[in-house]
Amino acid sequence: MTITRKDFPPDFVWGSAISSYQTEGGWDADGKGKSIWDVFCATPGAVKDGDTGNIACDSYHRYKEDIHLLSELGVTAFRFSLCWPRILPNGVGEINQAGVDFYKSYMDELLRHGIKPWVTLYHWDLPQALEDKGGWQNPEIIDWFKEYCRVVHEQFGDYLHDIVLINEPSMVSFFGYGVGIHAPGIADKTSYLRSAHHVNRCIYEGYHTLKNLNPSYNVGSSFATPYIRNAHGDDDAAHIFNCLWNLNYQDPVMLGTYPEAFASEFATANPDTIHDPVKTPLDFVGLQYYGPIFCQRVEPTEMNFYGVWFTDGPESYQKNALGWSIDAEDLRRFILSFQSRYGQQTPLYITENGSPWDDAVSNGQVHDPERIAYFEDHLAILSDLTESVKGYFYWSFMDNFEWADGYHGRFGLVYVDFDSLERTPKDSFFWYKGFLAAP
Repeated sequence: MTITRKDFPPDFVWGSAISSYQTEGGWDADGKGKSIWDVFCATPGAVKDGDTGNIACDSYHRYKEDIHLLSELGVTAFRFSLCWPRILPNGVGEINQAGVDFYKSYMDELLRHGIKPWVTLYHWDLPQALEDKGGWQNPEIIDWFKEYCRVVHEQFGDYLHDIVLINEPSMVSFFGYGVGIHAPGIADKTSYLRSAHHVNRCIYEGYHTLKNLNPSYNVGSSFATPYIRNAHGDDDAAHIFNCLWNLNYQDPVMLGTYPEAFASEFATANPDTIHDPVKTPLDFVGLQYYGPIFCQRVEPTEMNFYGVWFTDGPESYQKNALGWSIDAEDLRRFILSFQSRYGQQTPLYITENGSPWDDAVSNGQVHDPERIAYFEDHLAILSDLTESVKGYFYWSFMDNFEWADGYHGRFGLVYVDFDSLERTPKDSFFWYKGFLAAP
């Protein structure tokens, strides 16, 4: 099936996306404070090959070149994140004017090219100064996050309209504080339950803080949304894993309650705040889908306290360069299950969707037919769901630092040589460009 832009409404939002730590570099430039990822990457064994985001794509210095490529691509929206410690080096208090000026110049450049900023406030680079006070485990983070929201409004309000509060709460708390494979590297059940609850509370408080400051803001939050399958047909195990990835965040924000399987544990870990409001009337929900996740029962450990963990999908599934299974139909299944559980009243945006491949430059070109096929298959699904889905952001615009996987797995439409930092648009870049340019 050939998909064209005509299969989507004229006002459908087309974009691409990146995050600050994965692309900016400039880790200690111009007054920026340390983030938890700066510290985590300096921990031996934390990241593959000892890679760091200290330089990444060097977009802190090369953003004009990158935005020029964005304008060539033809997107009208670009989702990127602000680095909290670049703006507030200590997380609260004194503002770093150089950081503010950087993001103002960044958004000026986007707007000069006719590209609308979609700003993510938190994409995992928490100021280390706040982590030193307990980070997401500390209920004071709700006030810290509210202050950050107020500063963003005061400094960038003239640029803002579409705002994503927090990127993938499950990765913030489950990976960062539960199993410890992301920054800050804590593996503890109570830490997970506290941090997850505080992330949910920050979505509530952040939404109301920003809407009170400017009711015209379009404020939402983005959730990692894999379709969970159990490799051995164990529905109970699949449900636990679905809670850890999806329901422990979506249920509180959308329904105001925790899933029954986890409600008592959240109450025990957060006795003083469990009755504080979490149900949030988000203006939109961002869904981030890469493929299905398969899980299996394992022996519980101090790190894996719920006894379920990842396993490879069946051999019949196509796998990308990181070994993740691919199934475009599961994107449909997830959206329909989301709407069945929460209703259809909230607009949905696909704020991330993409796939890593082992790309390489050959004679000045990068051929990535697998990514183009992935594009086509997933857009075909979305073309049937445009009553609910209002926009699409391909992840990612350029190859970047892929968290604990370091520089393994290239997601970008633009190839980045991490030695020379030269940018080379891939065949998928030109495919998307042609798709967007079609009348």
